[in-house]
Amino acid sequence: MAGRHIVLTAVPGIPLIEPGDDIGAIVLESLKRASIVPRDSDVLVIAQKIMSKAEGRYINLRDVVASVAPLPLAAIHSTNDEFVPVSQARELLARAGRPSTLWVVPARDHRFSDNRPEFERRLTEAFTWIEQNQPR
Repeated sequence: MAGRHIVLTAVPGIPLIEPGDDIGAIVLESLKRASIVPRDSDVLVIAQKIMSKAEGRYINLRDVVASVAPLPLAAIHSTNDEFVPVSQARELLARAGRPSTLWVVPARDHRFSDNRPEFERRLTEAFTWIEQNQPR
């Protein structure tokens, strides 16, 4: 794997998504405002969550989180998330059973805007942890 690497860039300025929103137009406008010009080899990843929200498809995580076992469930959470309290993240992980883990990153908001380096370190750890905890 020598020489292989991945660079993750969060596109800034994407608002909270509501039912009926045009995800493509929102992403393109956010890329333009941030002066980010995708190259031919770039991969754009859009979270299923925002797609579901745009389509008006919502589920209660409490109803499904336990069903992921024995698949590993990792969560990275901000200490001051304005949308989901840390206590709720802990509750969901407790319902998930094992294997599950939670990293709580000191940050002022849901986007980890004042502590991106720590979030990115934890994200790398989470990928490794998930790989190590796959069912055999």
